[in-house]
Amino acid sequence: MPNADAHTVKLWYGRSTWQNLRKLILHRDPICTTCNRNPSTEVDHVVPHKGDWNLFVDAKNLAGICKPCHSEKTAAEDQGFSNPRKLNPSPRVQPTGLSGKNFVSTSVGSAVDKALDFNVDELLEGI
Repeated sequence: MPNADAHTVKLWYGRSTWQNLRKLILHRDPICTTCNRNPSTEVDHVVPHKGDWNLFVDAKNLAGICKPCHSEKTAAEDQGFSNPRKLNPSPRVQPTGLSGKNFVSTSVGSAVDKALDFNVDELLEGI
């Protein structure tokens, strides 16, 4: 069975099956299973379901978590907007390996970003 499209998945969240499962998981996990501090307010798919109904409704794949932890996890997985994560081929900040000035930015073309053009040794002097 092929994975469902985004519109269909959106409809799944309105189904009574999901609503009942959500209540069950929040009852099972009243405290966030990620930070173990805050009350669970969200039900998270531990392994992203990617449109797979069986994974979507698998209680073993669901965990009660708090809103901040859920937002952080979602952002890490898909930049927070259900967009597939795009891997940047090179980091925006790279170590230079030089003594003192240890970082350059690659976010401003090939020019050195003056905000990151600092001497670490001078910054740490006297601390």
